[in-house]
Amino acid sequence: MLTNASTGLASTRVFRSLFQVCCTAQCWLLKPRPAGDAGRSAANKMKCKYKFKINGKIKPSHVFPIKARGATYEFEINEFGVATHIWATIKTDDERYWPSITKSPTPGVAFHLNIKENPLMFFVIMELRTIEGLLSLYGVYSIDLHHPKMEWIPENEQEKEKLKVFNYKTDITEIPDNEIRPTPFDIIARSIIGADKGFAVEVALSFYRKGRIDIEEKRYIEAIYDFYFLIESTYGNGKFKKKQISAEFKNSKILIKSIMSAQNEPGSRILSNSKLKQEYETKYKNKSPENIIDQIIELRGFLHHHTSKRKGIWHPENQDKYKLDALFIQLISYNVAFRLSEVCVFDEEVIRTYQSNFLGKL
Repeated sequence: MLTNASTGLASTRVFRSLFQVCCTAQCWLLKPRPAGDAGRSAANKMKCKYKFKINGKIKPSHVFPIKARGATYEFEINEFGVATHIWATIKTDDERYWPSITKSPTPGVAFHLNIKENPLMFFVIMELRTIEGLLSLYGVYSIDLHHPKMEWIPENEQEKEKLKVFNYKTDITEIPDNEIRPTPFDIIARSIIGADKGFAVEVALSFYRKGRIDIEEKRYIEAIYDFYFLIESTYGNGKFKKKQISAEFKNSKILIKSIMSAQNEPGSRILSNSKLKQEYETKYKNKSPENIIDQIIELRGFLHHHTSKRKGIWHPENQDKYKLDALFIQLISYNVAFRLSEVCVFDEEVIRTYQSNFLGKL
């Protein structure tokens, strides 16, 4: 049931250790052309509706369409009157921003679906972020601004004939169980057998675990916090001032090796994305481990404070800006966490106990 207006959306934090982005076709967002009337026609009255999921609980007493600054906002509610989604409808009379289909030269891919970003959506997203914050006072947790459903609404037969795609959506889903690689049983068994030897590193490992959850949920700023705390807890030796913590980090041979390992093997998440790869090569690839340490400390300090008076200050919803940093620091943290786990999993007594109990059974 469609209802009312500008609303906040929330996404409850759901743990996904493994995920993949699934969509019905290979597509990308194309940057809009310079402003002009090349694609406009006086006969065009096309509209595009964006459906954003609301996480949290808010129950509007009434629901009516709300028009503001060129957009119309509507709530979608469930049978109990609780808002589940917010729709934003904008005019899309310029054919340059209509979806199109082109034949794909890539083997195994039938076509490309080209979704051209309407420039008005930049302002709608800004407004939804503010709406999200305002309605958080009344029960909204967040609005999922990353995966809206898009519907194009032709207003006449001519537009309907030109339109090849009427709706589109991307989703994040878990990798199917049958595609998950097995974890060797000896690793699992020794983790359990040696757990009592790891009480001293449990907190540090917890930071890594929480950071990984943040990565999967695209909360890259929070991931940087957690991975930094892992490194600080392990190698900071109780120091907090910038120069002191920098000296402690640089004095750790294990941390230096962990950084070098991350540089040598940045992983498919970075290398398979041309934008992230280019950013990595500029920002981290050829830097010395000592320079990277200072860079990470500086970044964490920047993200640890906030003032509305500083130009260019970070935005808590602009997570993608820090994706590369989070992924690279995760690589460093993984190497650190793996070394910490050795006290449990690779302890000689633990290995002997494992062999005694299971060696003849496998």
